[in-house]
Amino acid sequence: MNVNYLKTAWRNFKKNIFSSGLNIVGLSIGFAGFILSYQYINRETSYDTWNPNIDNIYLVGLTYNGEYTDQTPPSFAPAIMQEFPEIVLAGRSIPYMYGSYPIFGKETALVKNALMVDSAASTIFQMKTTDGKLFTELNKLEGTIANREISALLFAKDSLPTADAPIEWKALSLQHSFYETFYGVTEERKPSVLEYDMLLVKPIYDEVEHGNPYTFQTYIQVKPNTDIAALTAKISRYYEQNTSQHHLVKSSAFANGSVYLDPLSKLHLQPKHGSNMPYITIWVLGGLSLTILILSAINFTNLVIAQSENRGKEIGIKKLFGVQRRTLILQFMLEVFIQCLLAAGIAWFALIISSNALQKWFNDDLSEYLYHTNTLLQLGIAILLTTAIAGIYPAVFLSGFKPFEMLRGNMQTAHTRIGFRTILLTFQFTIASIFISGIIIIDNQLDFMRSSERGFETEQVISFKGMSLVYEIGNGWKNDFRNRLVNSGAITHVATTSNSPAEGQTPVKKQFKSSRKTSEVDLVGVDLDYFDLLSIPLVAGRNKLTDVEFEQDTVNHFAVINESMAKAMEVDQPLGQTISGCETDFTIIGVVKDYKAYGFESKVPPAVYSFKDECGTSSYKLDVLIRSEKGKTKEALAAMDVEWKKNPNSERLPLDYTFMDSNYAKLQAKEEQLKNVSSAFGTIAIVIAALGLFNLAAYHVTSKRKEVSIRKVLGASVPQLFLLLNKPFLKVFIVANLVAVPIGYFLLKSWLENFAYQINLSPWPFMFSAGSLIIVMLITISIQSAKAASTNPVDSLRDE
Repeated sequence: MNVNYLKTAWRNFKKNIFSSGLNIVGLSIGFAGFILSYQYINRETSYDTWNPNIDNIYLVGLTYNGEYTDQTPPSFAPAIMQEFPEIVLAGRSIPYMYGSYPIFGKETALVKNALMVDSAASTIFQMKTTDGKLFTELNKLEGTIANREISALLFAKDSLPTADAPIEWKALSLQHSFYETFYGVTEERKPSVLEYDMLLVKPIYDEVEHGNPYTFQTYIQVKPNTDIAALTAKISRYYEQNTSQHHLVKSSAFANGSVYLDPLSKLHLQPKHGSNMPYITIWVLGGLSLTILILSAINFTNLVIAQSENRGKEIGIKKLFGVQRRTLILQFMLEVFIQCLLAAGIAWFALIISSNALQKWFNDDLSEYLYHTNTLLQLGIAILLTTAIAGIYPAVFLSGFKPFEMLRGNMQTAHTRIGFRTILLTFQFTIASIFISGIIIIDNQLDFMRSSERGFETEQVISFKGMSLVYEIGNGWKNDFRNRLVNSGAITHVATTSNSPAEGQTPVKKQFKSSRKTSEVDLVGVDLDYFDLLSIPLVAGRNKLTDVEFEQDTVNHFAVINESMAKAMEVDQPLGQTISGCETDFTIIGVVKDYKAYGFESKVPPAVYSFKDECGTSSYKLDVLIRSEKGKTKEALAAMDVEWKKNPNSERLPLDYTFMDSNYAKLQAKEEQLKNVSSAFGTIAIVIAALGLFNLAAYHVTSKRKEVSIRKVLGASVPQLFLLLNKPFLKVFIVANLVAVPIGYFLLKSWLENFAYQINLSPWPFMFSAGSLIIVMLITISIQSAKAASTNPVDSLRDE
């Protein structure tokens, strides 16, 4: 590379230090947004990519009538492993579903995320100890390994468990004490769909005989080049002919379903059985970051062209001395590349020093991915692409002038392509308009989700998940447990349930048959005070049993249903009707209003609420809920603590609880994240558009200075001159909004379709967006226009 290129680039940078600085500021903002976005995208798309067998691993799920579940009977995995030679391994996993799992070691560890798997699943997901061994290589039939944080609580630093020197510690579940044998510490894992703090590797026994047949996730690893469509059909036929015929499976919603195989590579972002909001988020984020970078490049292009008059004589002299056009193009491209490289470096440094603040947008620590190979490669490609986008047109444009026109200073008449720069500015304002309206609509949807009728109350409700596992509450009403708490004066209601609203574990699906049809329903176990505690409105009948019905009547079975179930039954009067499920006949005693227990993304499904654990483990009431008096949360927790201390393990086992309103807010975490990110990028887009407008306005006013002076001499007023200078930009504004409104409407309507409950799109967000942009435009242009209109005509008309 000719060193003169670098010298020329440096000289031009110093000569136009202000405009060059604006170029770099705009590009730095664009690169910062790009790097930050792709840190997050690279993290989200890295789940299980480290697994060497990722292309051959699938989740086995069930589907019926458009519903998907990732849960299968525990006997299904070993059965299909034995039946189909294409399957190399078939493993099962099940999370510990009852809150914190207490282990009594050196200190008490309340394990929030315990996962039970069989040895096949541990191999499929490459679950290793810190010495790099798979659990199956430890030659143990079963055992437990914990991560570093849990191990630090349980073991001394110099006596960590190994396969040769295991350590046993007492654990507690289902009110029984037993011992977990630890064989090591888990290797620090990269992102995976199976995340855990403690791994329980055990032979999984067939729990179908004991209740809910759908509790386990089944994963298979197949041979390379397996025909997945053919294998899916064969497994589905096996399920229909064998597994679905089990007497308890027959009562489930998926008894008549079929099997689907979901690739491991899609389970984090696009699972068939869950939300695809993470996938939408990374696509939106990727699009926003690229758009911001393109806006920055367009800004750069406009600024370079606007500065072209200052370089006319330099280019003309070089051409007269025989410098070829391609040499000039290379010179300009090098200048652009250096500024892009400098801007990327500034952006990188800014992210390093402000990483904690910026990454709160994503509610996660992304610092590891700032130095990730993919991030660096993507940044390198972005620098080259930005150089190409920002540099090619100005380089070709500037090097194409005739030298004599340049030397006469006739640059303005030499080029007639101001329309191109107007198109670029229109594009910038179109994007800014879409961003502003998008921010408003996303914010409105989130406000709607926060403030609209959920159908139940979360304030003052405290959840003690799995409390019945360690404290005898199953017959708690007999021993006056509820009355003691209510009599404390700080607690108004106490209830137990199988599924607390806003918790991650959704109810099990069952099939219930009415007189007219069979319906898939959510089955929830509740007790006498459940509906009153959550303030769930009663539509018809009653929402609780009498003490006699609840405690003494062992013959009759009763249920409450929601409005969706009442509609699904297709009867005029559901009260008193009989529905059958779990091999039991239930008499409907009440209908409650639908309530959105698990967010706004899907419709409220039909639900049946049973009182007596008729469906076995599916409806065991293990969670305790209390509602405290307003302003008496501390007193309510103190009353619960008094009861808790009657538990013999209370000295080493703290009371574990969560607040339901906080849990419900977590259901909207991805949407809140999207709002934060879009707001940030929208602000960046507006700043970049304003920056581009400011510089183009400065150029436009400069090019019109003689015309303005002549008109002023001829008697034109300041308002007339102001209109003359602003008219081209008003056209840009009108065209930008005409383009932005239909595009923005389509994109935002598509996003809203991900929610079963959504706002109606109204014109006012687009009107507000237009109003905001015209204010920014008028303020920006007025600064330049006022300066030009007030200039002495003599100064502009004087010829050097």
